[in-house]
Amino acid sequence: MRRVLVLVVLSLMVFGCSKKEDHGGHGHSHDFPALYPALERGKYGFVNKEGKMIIPPKFELVEGFTEGCSRVRLRGLWGFVDHTGRQFVECKFDNVQRFGDGLGPVQSGGGWGFVDREGNLVIDLKYGYTAGFSEGLASVQVGSKFGYINKENEMVIEPAYSNPGKFIEGFARVTIDKKTWAYLAKDGTILGDTWYERVEPFSQGLGQVQIDGKWGFIDTKGNIVIEPIYSITYPFSYDRAVVGHPAEGQWMVIDRKGNVIVEPGYQFIRPFQDGLSAFSKGGSWGVMDVDGKIVLEPTPGRVLQNFSEGLAPFRREGKWGFIDRKGKVVIEPTFDEVHEFHDGIAMVRIERGRGYINKSGVYILDPTR
Repeated sequence: MRRVLVLVVLSLMVFGCSKKEDHGGHGHSHDFPALYPALERGKYGFVNKEGKMIIPPKFELVEGFTEGCSRVRLRGLWGFVDHTGRQFVECKFDNVQRFGDGLGPVQSGGGWGFVDREGNLVIDLKYGYTAGFSEGLASVQVGSKFGYINKENEMVIEPAYSNPGKFIEGFARVTIDKKTWAYLAKDGTILGDTWYERVEPFSQGLGQVQIDGKWGFIDTKGNIVIEPIYSITYPFSYDRAVVGHPAEGQWMVIDRKGNVIVEPGYQFIRPFQDGLSAFSKGGSWGVMDVDGKIVLEPTPGRVLQNFSEGLAPFRREGKWGFIDRKGKVVIEPTFDEVHEFHDGIAMVRIERGRGYINKSGVYILDPTR
C-alpha cells in the first residue's frame, strides 16, 4: 500500500531549484535528481518522483533543494542535507540561507559566514548579514552598510550600500538612501553613473528603470534603449517584454527595440514562458506565441495560467486542471489549487489536503492533511 504523507506547505520552496530556464529567467540548471519535501508523523523528509522516501522524515522544517542542497531544522537549529540524504552540515546554526555558487550562508551568535558542500566553514562568522553568493560575489554587512566579497573573502567592493541585491547578468541593484537606486557593476562602478527612482534586475541584457514614475529599459552600457513611457514593465524573456497601463486595462508586448509586437487591447498578458503567454481579453482567456499569433482562442468560463513543460493550469467552475498546447484537457479540473509542473511533477490541493501528481494526473503522493 502506498505510504500516505502530508506535504510541506511551502509552495514557493518545493521547486526552488528544479526549474531550468534558458530564455532570460534566473532559474538554476542542475543535474541533481528531483526531491520533494513531505511530512510523516510530524517529521519532514524527502521523496523522489516515484513517491519513494529517499531522505527519512526526522526534521522539524525543510525546504526545496538549491544546488543539490536543502536547509533543514532540528531542535530549533539549522543545517544542510544534500540530494543523497547526506547531512553534511549538522543542525547547529541559528539560521542558514540557500546555497549559491557552491557556498551556503550560515549564522550563529549574531555573525554570518559560509560553509562549503563538505561542511567546512570557509568564511568565518563575522558579518552582520548576507544573502549569499551569486556570480562569484556576495553582499555582506559591515556595521550598517553592505559591501561585496569574493569567494576568497576579499572585500572587492567596499561597504557603502543599503538593501543590496544579488548580481544578475553582471549587475546588482543597490541604494544608499532608499530613495534612489542604481546598478552596481562588479568593478564597483555605478552603471552610467546614474541613479533612478527604482530599478529591477537585468534580463536578457536589459534592465528596467523608473524615471518620473514611468518605466523603460536600459542596456548594459547604461543607454536608454526603450523610453520610460509605461506604467509597469515585466522582464524580457524570449526577446519579448509585457508592458502596459493596468489602470486602463491596456497591456501589450514589445521587442528589444521597443517595437510593439502585440497591440494594446488586452486586459492582461502574462510574461512569456515555454514560448507562450496566457492572456485575458474580453473577459476570456486564450494563449498567444511570441509573435502575437493566437494559439488558443479565448474561451469563456476558463482562466489560464502559463505553460510549463507543455502543460498549463486552467480553472473551470472553480476547479483546476491542466491542458496541453493544443488546448486538450489532459488532467480534468478536480483540484482546488495547482502549481505548475517542474521535472514532471506538480503540487495540487483538494479538500483533504495536498499531494503531488505526474503529467498523467496520477498521484505520486496521496493528498492528506
